[in-house]
Amino acid sequence: MKSYVAGFMALVCSSAIWAAGGWHEGDYYRQGERVHYRGQVYEALQGHEATKGANWNPEAAPSLWRKIDREMAPAEQGSWREGRQYYKGQLSTYRGRTYRCLQSHKAEKGAGWSPDRAPSLWEDLRGQDYPQPR
Repeated sequence: MKSYVAGFMALVCSSAIWAAGGWHEGDYYRQGERVHYRGQVYEALQGHEATKGANWNPEAAPSLWRKIDREMAPAEQGSWREGRQYYKGQLSTYRGRTYRCLQSHKAEKGAGWSPDRAPSLWEDLRGQDYPQPR
């Protein structure tokens, strides 16, 4: 029973990342916000308003959106480690705190790019509303 509950909780936690709403013309989107559009999940690369008639939907505006692959979800939920590739908007935990990646990068071994030491790469989400990584 214990392993069933643990498996169920892991599924619920991983699903939270994909709990994005649908894209709507005329809405404002914050940097890092995720939306569903035509069966895909996209992430806003910068804050913007999807101006009516401008055709700034996620498929047509790659300067505003990037498609998110489900393969990214496990790393987003895990703890930070040297040697791992991180993508802008990705969540990671380090020493009990949750951080959001600000720039895509590889955490080179020995570079000292841990989230608590590299504020140009990581945003501390303490006190903010965000999906809980496991």
